[in-house]
Amino acid sequence: MKKSITKIFTILILCIGFSASSISVLGQNYPIDNNNGLIITTCSGTFTDSGNGGFGDYGNNENYSVTFCSGSADNLQFIFNPNENATGYALAAGDVLSLYDGIGVSGVLISLLTNTNDPGSNVLIINSLSSCVTFQFVSNSSVDDDGWEAFIQCVPAGCGTNPPAADNFADAPYLCNLDGFCGTTNGYTDDEPFNFIGGGNCPGPIFGGTIENNSWVNFQASGPNISFDIDVIGCYGPFGYDANPSASSYGIQAAILSFNTTTNIFTRVSDCALSDGQQLSMTLTNILPLVTGGNYYLVVDGSAGSICDYAISVSGNAQTFSANNDTSICAGNTANLSVNGPAGASYIWEAIGGGFGPSIGTSFSVSPTVTTTYTVEIVGSALCSSQTDSVTITVNNCSNPCNASQTMTWD
Repeated sequence: MKKSITKIFTILILCIGFSASSISVLGQNYPIDNNNGLIITTCSGTFTDSGNGGFGDYGNNENYSVTFCSGSADNLQFIFNPNENATGYALAAGDVLSLYDGIGVSGVLISLLTNTNDPGSNVLIINSLSSCVTFQFVSNSSVDDDGWEAFIQCVPAGCGTNPPAADNFADAPYLCNLDGFCGTTNGYTDDEPFNFIGGGNCPGPIFGGTIENNSWVNFQASGPNISFDIDVIGCYGPFGYDANPSASSYGIQAAILSFNTTTNIFTRVSDCALSDGQQLSMTLTNILPLVTGGNYYLVVDGSAGSICDYAISVSGNAQTFSANNDTSICAGNTANLSVNGPAGASYIWEAIGGGFGPSIGTSFSVSPTVTTTYTVEIVGSALCSSQTDSVTITVNNCSNPCNASQTMTWD
């Protein structure tokens, strides 16, 4: 789940002897050998092997690393083999491209890319777990190959981790954290049954266009008003993945709907679905007041069959489920655990590795002696049931001035 970014005073950097260079650039090529040891802040460009992504082979006995950071709360996304060609990804047996969360190779291992990961005529998309990711490439002394090419873009935190949207409204997942939700219109389902298609142009009775590549999610209203900002973050065309699509080639349309299970009738409760096939971003706002506790559908369709990835930001009254942010304390102090979620649900907490729980409640005070991660699971509610979130409490030895700097944080 999303956590606020914590900034740490530069005294911490000085204490640990940080020596890597950091550069901020936009929209260029990043061969790993030319950027070895660097921290690059960017949300665009192309990341390649030392042979520049198939224009030449990488070498034997290479050992390079590079870190990419978004420079914001967004995560990074890498689209390998973006042009779906033979030179977009080719590693020889025994050569490994490793991805680690954060700065440096001591973070969580996200993925190992080898000759067995070749996507063939498809793209291979990998998301970072946070705002920074480190790549390390090691080749052996035998055969080399064309290497890799990967487009870089930034996506909202949570992309790649949320439940996927469904092709059919009956299978739409309940979501409690729509803010930052990422979906795709790559699944084909023809016009839905019942009265979903109203015919004619918006503002028609229901939906002004035909449906080809729709995607559905289900959410619960916590109040009368809601607004969705929906942005396309990339589309797939005949020549592969387009990280900067043109509105003349791609588009999406969307609407917020309620559904009466007795009469099998949809009602559009949002402003008019944008269905001219020229939309790469839109804002949907309810035009009818939402019923608190009522279930609603958000449908996003690829206009004229467009296959696009999209991201959602939310303002207003959508039910959420989330634990409080990660925090740091000095040894011997206490920290708070709390959770927000649907009324009537139960929340079960426990510490990973033991020492606390399982305990039921919405708020606790804890005094861990070492850095500890606590998980909370929601039960007893049809909405979000069995979903989990986590909070990490970092325990510092504040008698050490370098460690003490870690507690001087702000959100």
